[in-house]
Amino acid sequence: MKKIVLFVDDEEHMLRLYHRLYREEYCVLTSQDPVESLGFLDKQHIDVVVSDYKMPGMNGIEFLRKVKERNSNIKRVIVSATICSIPQEELKELDGVLEKPFNKEDLSDKIKELSG
Repeated sequence: MKKIVLFVDDEEHMLRLYHRLYREEYCVLTSQDPVESLGFLDKQHIDVVVSDYKMPGMNGIEFLRKVKERNSNIKRVIVSATICSIPQEELKELDGVLEKPFNKEDLSDKIKELSG
């Protein structure tokens, strides 16, 4: 059975890219809205959440904290072009950190590692 991965990014083209790259390996869910994404957690089993850092309304760290509050079993990965600007103590809370640009295999390997 495919692992379920939720990708959250305010840029629609990134969500299309994630879907195209990973739909063969995983059951891919996508959302542009972090608040809306939290609703998925109540309705759907999710193995891994991959979130962009810079999003309007709520940054990726805040969003992934809320994910953990709702379900501490979900693995959480942040992706950002500005990893160096995020405080290290915040990054340590997460299960994975990837800097943009990254290659397909890096993220796929991280998802596999985290989802067992």
